[in-house]
Amino acid sequence: MRIFHMENNDLQKHLWRKWLFFILALGWSWLFWIPLIFLKLAFHTMPGIILYSIGGLGPALSAIYLVRTTQPKDARREFWRRVIDYKRVPWRWFSAALFIPLLIAIFSVLVSRFISTEYANWQPLWLVIHNPVMFVFFLVSTLLFGPLPEEIGWRGYGLESLQTKYSAVQSSLIVGFFWVAWHIPLFLTKDSGFATAYPLFSLGFWLWAISLLSISIIMTWIFNHTEKSTLTAILFHFSMSAASGFFSFQPQMQSIMLVGFILFALFALVVSGLSLSPKTLAR
Repeated sequence: MRIFHMENNDLQKHLWRKWLFFILALGWSWLFWIPLIFLKLAFHTMPGIILYSIGGLGPALSAIYLVRTTQPKDARREFWRRVIDYKRVPWRWFSAALFIPLLIAIFSVLVSRFISTEYANWQPLWLVIHNPVMFVFFLVSTLLFGPLPEEIGWRGYGLESLQTKYSAVQSSLIVGFFWVAWHIPLFLTKDSGFATAYPLFSLGFWLWAISLLSISIIMTWIFNHTEKSTLTAILFHFSMSAASGFFSFQPQMQSIMLVGFILFALFALVVSGLSLSPKTLAR
């Protein structure tokens, strides 16, 4: 009885840590982002950039803290190995992580230009950047301000820990829910891209939220085919963010791209058998 009681306590502690990660991630980020709202700081001013950047570290710092304080040495090594070890990933899944967002972005541009004359004078970023240094800066800043710190937390720790109890689809939706909630202060921040493109709780906002849940499913599909590689999640997120900036997306283009991710998530569910078992999205 005593052994069972000890094992039950360990299980409860493990389950609590799953939720503690999300509490810490949102708490850290909101601590720095909410002042942007109340102080009415513009998103692209120096104070705004500093607060946004520090706040964006919330998922990564929370994951690193929990891994360092609650997991044994071998587990800590495996956590970082999943971030940097490219050898565990088959090249077809590397290609999927890189090209799925890019192809959906290209499709969105083509559809937008076909159905509307609004983009006759549209100039994507890649046409106006002639300086290689600026281009490299764009790629590096895109990686550092989103994909890297977010995915070390969301997929590297959050998704990994949730799948020990919940199915892949359930875990994807839970991570997606907190991912959406984590962004909400940015929709209330002056001059932020989020507030400009999708006013909070507008139809566009709900489309964005549903697409983020869908993207979470796609990323789990890739994650579970690559021995839980955090690196592929970072690459997918990077490709998605870079494509959006690279093509200078207008609201209509962005909406079509979001619908593209929703449709592709349905494809991932179909090829995985639409099962809610723990092996979902691992076929």
